[in-house]
Amino acid sequence: MDRDRRAAYLILKDIEDNDSWSNLSVAKQFSEENPASPAFVRELVYGVLRNQILLDYNIDSFLDKPKIKIGARILLRMGFYQLSMMDVKDHAAINETVALAKSFMKGSEGFINAVLRNFQRSGGSLKKLENAQNEHDIIKQFSVNYSCNESIVRLLLGSYGKEQTEEILGELIKEAPLSIRVNTLKTSSDELITLLDKESLQDANEKGFQITKAQEDPDVLYVKGTGLLDTKAYKDGLFFVQGEASSLSARRLAAKKGESIADLCAAPGGKTMAMAMLMEGEGKLYAFDLYEHRISLIKKQAKRLGITNIITKTFDSTQTLEDFKVDAVLCDVPCSGLGTARRNPEIKLKAFNDSELLGIQEKILQNAGLYAKDRIVYSTCTINKRENENQVRNFVQNNPSWKLDFEKQFLPKENAQDGFYIALLRKND
Repeated sequence: MDRDRRAAYLILKDIEDNDSWSNLSVAKQFSEENPASPAFVRELVYGVLRNQILLDYNIDSFLDKPKIKIGARILLRMGFYQLSMMDVKDHAAINETVALAKSFMKGSEGFINAVLRNFQRSGGSLKKLENAQNEHDIIKQFSVNYSCNESIVRLLLGSYGKEQTEEILGELIKEAPLSIRVNTLKTSSDELITLLDKESLQDANEKGFQITKAQEDPDVLYVKGTGLLDTKAYKDGLFFVQGEASSLSARRLAAKKGESIADLCAAPGGKTMAMAMLMEGEGKLYAFDLYEHRISLIKKQAKRLGITNIITKTFDSTQTLEDFKVDAVLCDVPCSGLGTARRNPEIKLKAFNDSELLGIQEKILQNAGLYAKDRIVYSTCTINKRENENQVRNFVQNNPSWKLDFEKQFLPKENAQDGFYIALLRKND
């Protein structure tokens, strides 16, 4: 049996059965299964997740009864995706999927084989819905064609309208770009580009890295290529992985050398690191997170990057610290994560509910207002206005000593940033 496809099946089954995050499930299975081609596994897993509702719509058209066991459905999703969207020989896609069925869904291999061969004979291309005439049909069409839960489609239509919603969904179904933030305590963007180019050229079998500078953040680079985290530059702490919009939220706080800053929801630590660099490693930078194991990620990252002015604390930021004051606060609050669905496509498959999150966000922002002497940055990685603009306006309305100085909603953009919201609040004079 092909161990790459076996790993992909186990990852998809884990996500389905245990509601696991895709990145954590991939990391777990890679350590246990040791796939021959991790890139193939990632393409298959994330391709299935990004297109899952569209795949199911097509699978169901080949079934007499659409209710089948989830293991069989996962195998059919894998087979349909390989036949329609991957550079894989048809016979390999079918035969290896049937081999998986023999191991994991014994007795269903004949059924799996028949459905896949019928799909192949039909042309092996995924059919989409067309010609929606009313709102109900538009929601259904967008849900199927862009593999997004109907509740999310409905939310986006209410906030952005039909045309912009389709543009957003079109971006969320694509593969996310990889971006890194330069460790300016050790190097510059130009120096790092030169170093990475030299490293990639040392291996004649590699194509090398394709590197472009971000449009809005001078310390962020977009990188295409494999093996980036195996480079000497990474091991020497010259960069860390971070999205451009995420880096911009840290930059918007404008942390200065010698200031006291608090990051209330810090893990895994990207914004904390970016602020430490803006502070040139001087001053007090408090990094709070709810879980100790996530605090350990911050400590590990800081050590690799050579940052020494971070003070970590395991703490629930919905609770209030007494007599705690700092110059500025960053609160990148827990959110629905809709803006990052390219990286975590399982997000757009679930029914949307932000009711619990709204209460958590409100409490954290309220505490930020108690701690900060001068300014607050409130940010999320979502495109839901209830979690973004509405939260900030409610805070300003209820706290007249604060005013909104800046806000921007980033929408997912091809070869660029994720969906992200940033608001800067300042204390009234």
